[in-house]
Amino acid sequence: MRYVRSLLNLAHLAPDIMKRIQNRDIPAGLSLTTLRRGIPLDWAEQRQQFLER
Repeated sequence: MRYVRSLLNLAHLAPDIMKRIQNRDIPAGLSLTTLRRGIPLDWAEQRQQFLER
């Protein structure tokens, strides 16, 4: 159940981050494991946390 809940949080990703993932333009530090640890609800914070590494 915890696994499913963590995957459902992916629905809160900013659209531009989702688009990069779909286009396989994924920054080196971004992985499913990283995303499963927690996703901020604020899109600007997501960009800072996941894209500016």
